[in-house]
Parts: sequence; C-alpha cells; structure tokens
Amino acid sequence: LKPLLDETIQQIIADGFQFVGFSVYATNLLPTSYMMTELKRLAPEICIIIGGPESFQDWLDDRDPNPEHRHPKHLADIINSFDVRIIGEGEEMLLGFLDNHHDYPMAGGPYNFGGVKSRLDLNQLPFPGVYCFGWRFYGHGLLRVVFYSPAVS
Repeated sequence: LKPLLDETIQQIIADGFQFVGFSVYATNLLPTSYMMTELKRLAPEICIIIGGPESFQDWLDDRDPNPEHRHPKHLADIINSFDVRIIGEGEEMLLGFLDNHHDYPMAGGPYNFGGVKSRLDLNQLPFPGVYCFGWRFYGHGLLRVVFYSPAVS
C-alpha cells in the first residue's frame, strides 16, 4: 500500500493543490495518518482538512493522544498534521471555509468548524468527486482542492 500512497502524495504535490481533504474513518486511520504526515513534511504549505466520522472524536481536541488507544502514534500524527477540522454535516462548512480561507492563517490553527446541530439535504449539494463534476462547478476560482480517502481493503 505504501508505494500507492507515496505515488498519490507526489501527485498531489505535483498538481499544486492548496488544500487536501481527508475523510477519516477507523478503517483508514493508518494510511490517512501516513499521508497527512508525509504531506506536511514534504509540502507544509498545503492546508490539510479533515472530516468524516472520526472527526467527531474528542481525541482530536487533545494535542497529546491517550497512550492506551490502539494506535497512539497514528493518532498523534493526525492530531499534529491537520489544519482544519470539519465536524458534522460539513459540505456547507467546507465551502464557507474555502470562500474565507484568507481569514484563517495556517499558523493560527488548527481550526474547528461545524457541529452536530445541522441537517442538510445532501441531494441539493454537489458531490465533491472530481470525476463527476468539473472544477468550474465549485466556484472557487483559482483554489486547488483535492479530496482523498485512502481505503484499505
């Protein structure tokens, strides 16, 4: 799996993305932590955004993860690599952040957006996959954004 992840990391950097988003699940914690750590090491200027079910976890609120967790090193890698965390229904929060990202300097983060109070009609929002829609549908001009979720099968 590592060669595939390394190839993807190099492609993300070569394509010049400003933002990289990860959906964090318990099942992809290890490859996600690897990719985030490597991206921060190789291209610290890239803003890493996380969301997904694991972004609700309170372990993300503490910069020192519980050593009794099953994967404390990987949790520490994620905790120390993300710049923005989207909690809950994140589609509108993410677009709001991208529209206003200049108001949030990376040195001031990490930033947390959202909560569990919102219910969105997801059928009214564009699917973020680059294969379904062209970038022109996202209305963010010159922003370079990629969403990636390393799946482990």
